[in-house]
Amino acid sequence: GIFWDIENLQVPTDRSAIQLVERIRRLCFERKYRESEFLVVCDTYKTNPKLLNDLNAAQVTVIHVNGMAKNAADDKLRQQIQRFVDLIGNASAVVMLTDDVNFAPVLSDLRNRRGVEINLIQRQAGAALKTSANFVLNFADFCKDLDLRQKIQIKEFKVLIKGLPTNRRSVDIVKRLQQMVTNCGGRKVATNPSKGEATIQFACADDARRCQQRLNNHNVFGHRIEAVVLGDDWRPQQRGYQNWSRGRRPAQTRRVSPVKLRDRPNNGRPVWPPSSAGVAKAPSVASAAQFVNHRTGG
Repeated sequence: GIFWDIENLQVPTDRSAIQLVERIRRLCFERKYRESEFLVVCDTYKTNPKLLNDLNAAQVTVIHVNGMAKNAADDKLRQQIQRFVDLIGNASAVVMLTDDVNFAPVLSDLRNRRGVEINLIQRQAGAALKTSANFVLNFADFCKDLDLRQKIQIKEFKVLIKGLPTNRRSVDIVKRLQQMVTNCGGRKVATNPSKGEATIQFACADDARRCQQRLNNHNVFGHRIEAVVLGDDWRPQQRGYQNWSRGRRPAQTRRVSPVKLRDRPNNGRPVWPPSSAGVAKAPSVASAAQFVNHRTGG
């Protein structure tokens, strides 16, 4: 099991994490071990998206923890190490990438009490952490001559905001828009005060559309704004959506035949015989008598 405290031992800037992971795996293959777990614990919201893409491409399991909680990543790593050893058994081996001395107690117990082989990859670890491992390796040796990270072009979607007030400061408008798009994933807000416009960048089209629905016809400093998605060929009419909320159907109107509407007077009672002129007329006494005789056979 390979467990990486990536917040403590970070990948060099703009270097390939895929190549670094392959070098770490080669260590296990040289010692005739089979990989069962390769875990990285971090706050995915604060981690570079390019690094996450490299880890995902290298088939590494990334576990998200809340970065605001103290020692949340360390606690999760210790928990995963204990579960791994309980599942595999004492004949397993643990490769730990960290400089944090807080991992010394759990690694020492696994080595001395359960006979688990501990391989420590560190940069400047303390003596207590080094003595808890069977083998100590230098993290810098794995990072030598790493290739540059392959650049991935990420398509960005923008939402154009129109109708903003021109008599307000740009700082106030940006602050107001940022408050409105915080939960939508808006990254950057650029304003054009002279035209009363602003653009907001998003990483995906779904966030841009959600922002458009939230901001469209919204009141900003007494002005009704209009939100338009740029760089997206999606149109409501092309997907079959109309002017109602998703998941709801419009109320079906009851269609009534024009003949029935024509043959009904204002009181709603049917008239016999129907009026040919399209306007209901009151029946005469003679016609009513004929109708009764016709029905009774008289």
